[in-house]
Amino acid sequence: MKKIYIAFVAVILILCAIIVIPDNFFDQISSRQKTFIGVLMLGNRQESAWNRSHLHALESLKGQMNLDITYADNILTNEACLDSIASFMQRGIRLVFSTNISFENCVDNAERTFPEMRFFQVSGTKTSAHKSIYFGRMYQMRYLAGIAAGRMTKTNNIGYVASFPTNEVNRGINAFALGARSINPKAKILIAWTSSWNDYRKEESAAFSLISKKKVDVITSHEDNLATLDVAESNNIYCIGYNEPSLDKYPKSGLFSIYFNWASFYRKAIAEFQQDRFISASYWYGIDSDVIKMSEPMKKISPLALEMIAQKRMAFLNGTWDVFYGPIKDDSGTLRVQKGESLSDAQLSVEMDWFVEGVESK
Repeated sequence: MKKIYIAFVAVILILCAIIVIPDNFFDQISSRQKTFIGVLMLGNRQESAWNRSHLHALESLKGQMNLDITYADNILTNEACLDSIASFMQRGIRLVFSTNISFENCVDNAERTFPEMRFFQVSGTKTSAHKSIYFGRMYQMRYLAGIAAGRMTKTNNIGYVASFPTNEVNRGINAFALGARSINPKAKILIAWTSSWNDYRKEESAAFSLISKKKVDVITSHEDNLATLDVAESNNIYCIGYNEPSLDKYPKSGLFSIYFNWASFYRKAIAEFQQDRFISASYWYGIDSDVIKMSEPMKKISPLALEMIAQKRMAFLNGTWDVFYGPIKDDSGTLRVQKGESLSDAQLSVEMDWFVEGVESK
């Protein structure tokens, strides 16, 4: 009897070894019924690099998660945003991803109007009963990018084309400046504001102005398009990309790119919705996740910069250090963060209305 029992257990163990459960097994279980999703976008879904990053991520999940996705792009007004959400509702859509911070007020109003719907607001400032907010600690990547820029500049003038002085944008500028000045205390970060997220010509003009008038020799941006990189390549100065991983178009100027891997987040968020496990939460993924990424640095980058980037990246991963640890002074010389202290997530999210030392924002 004992021998039979042992043989039985052995057979079971062999079967368990043979039967391998695929990684997406539970996603497949949860997605047998089609899930209808609505996506709000500020610009054209194909022309904007930011929009493409969301588009490609969602489309990559379409088949495996059985998704029916409706994109409402080129939304320019609050009224158009509300109309789009009402249209989603009529089409049976109950899950909405809002991919621009300018839609947050619209989403807040829609959440009260359509309590059956669930919303995710990118870079949002507050959660509510049926609304979550999501983003990544891209400021960590901005800091690492700043290290490369600070080392590679010869004029000590580094350009930064930016859309609006929001908490998100200011946070990135400050992190970039802190990174640059950690390796080059003489570095200055010169800002050119466009007052637009996706106006290619405005971004192009701002980048050219920084190069021609301010003599910047390294440049980056916080915009939805790639105009800054195009200008850098044509003017033969270094650039650091954002939104898209590939720098194949910029062989002379590209150093590396920092970007979001949105598929990693969307897979989780959609699966939880499909399993009726939506919860209102703030998702803010750091460098230890698969959501924020850096492309392979080009060989032209200084070995010293690469070594320092690797060290700081490891500190992020270990949790032993973060960007906004004091002492930190603002652009007027006032001590904003004391030595031994750090800014809280709340301060980083809604109180970043100032710039660090070395930033010239006017």
